[in-house]
Amino acid sequence: MHTPRSFDKEPYQNFQIKDCVYIQRTSGYIEIWRIDEFLSNGSYIVRPIDGQKMYREETLEELQELNLNGPIDQETLNLINKAYYFYVRNPLSELLIDKSINIDWYLKDLDQILSEIKQSNSPVLREYERLFQEIKSAIANKEWENQETQNLLDEIYPNGIESDLSQGRIGTCYLLSSLKALKIHPELMKLIVQKSIRKKDKNTWVVTFLGDEENIGPIEISRNKINEWKKRSKLQAALGDIIFELAYASYKSRSKGREKKTMYEEEGSKSLAIEGGHAHKTLLHILGPLGVKYSLVPHKKPDEHRSFAKANDHSAIPNFFENEYTKNQHRLIITASSEYSPGGDKDYEFIDGEKIYKNHAYTVVGYNPNTRTLSLSNPHNSKKTFMLSIHGFNQIFNALRHNKISRLAVIIMQLEHINSEEIIRGIIRSELSKEDLYTLTQSQYGNPEHLRENIEYTLAAIKNPLVKKVAIEELNSAEERQGI
Repeated sequence: MHTPRSFDKEPYQNFQIKDCVYIQRTSGYIEIWRIDEFLSNGSYIVRPIDGQKMYREETLEELQELNLNGPIDQETLNLINKAYYFYVRNPLSELLIDKSINIDWYLKDLDQILSEIKQSNSPVLREYERLFQEIKSAIANKEWENQETQNLLDEIYPNGIESDLSQGRIGTCYLLSSLKALKIHPELMKLIVQKSIRKKDKNTWVVTFLGDEENIGPIEISRNKINEWKKRSKLQAALGDIIFELAYASYKSRSKGREKKTMYEEEGSKSLAIEGGHAHKTLLHILGPLGVKYSLVPHKKPDEHRSFAKANDHSAIPNFFENEYTKNQHRLIITASSEYSPGGDKDYEFIDGEKIYKNHAYTVVGYNPNTRTLSLSNPHNSKKTFMLSIHGFNQIFNALRHNKISRLAVIIMQLEHINSEEIIRGIIRSELSKEDLYTLTQSQYGNPEHLRENIEYTLAAIKNPLVKKVAIEELNSAEERQGI
């Protein structure tokens, strides 16, 4: 056995090669390292047990500061390993964000580990105990938030968030096709409701659009207004969709300076401010930083409304669906606009046996690469879908509007109720390790200005200062690593 040099106070126990000991890093974190070598001066060479290529020279006195009872015993090592693997096997993003881990089972296993940890004096296990308690607190806050959201959803979407709708006599096809497109992503739609709609009292809801570029602010929707709107618009939809449509009518009217107009009529005409619009712009107002706007059109000038076929552009649509859509469909919200006609939306053509209205917005529900056909939904009755060939689509549609879902924004906007820096940092860092920043934000590849614009937009939406601080630090580090 190695005989260390003498000290004023004899050690409780000598240390041997392969013994595991506690080491405190300059960052303050306590880790488990292994003794690899004795030096002639009585010091010890220790290295991390995870294989990192680094080492430190420790004197016996330095080792004793955290290891008064000698090296770590096997029982404690086993418990530390158990805690570590429990933590890494249950990623926090899957637990708190994606909800792909059963909370009840997780908490049962967690309580068992905490019970064992409390019987140990290990400083590393104390850190795990603190971390696990913070996770339990984060779960409780998240469960409360989810229950609040579910109570609201049960009231305004009693038949489920994916319920169908039928456009009335108001020209809001662009808005309703957008809502239908969002419902294809039910978890995203739930997040939008959670962040956008608040119940003020028994008969009043408050809507704040996430992409409020006009700084309109909260919009109050009363039950009386809802009843009036239902009579006027003849919209058949869930209460939540009616609240969204009425709030958007108010938003568009207020953005044009007519805040006090009860029914939001355009001055000098019988049309409403909400009548007519573009789905991708509307989705930008609804999604805010959650979505990035894109548009695929065949014409070069905005005043030309030719279909893809009439513009002699037969490749844009198949290229999009065979490449972009097949790789990224879980992050795409897609609508389509039919070509312009002076006859208005009463004008139509039969394409592939389907009656397609002009000056109208549709929802793209899906794509079959084997048959090269699109599945579309008409907001006149979103329950019914129909198939259209790529060739048929090109004959009458003049725009494919799509918004890409920003995974970064989806993650960060769900961290608002978490007050543990370690948990926030762990979730953000985990996501940054899976995808590069361009993919994570759905920004244009190789366009750093577009990337930073999307990142800044996301950061501006964060209300929790701790989340913002950690997000800025981790995103700056990611930019450096990726050479952006």
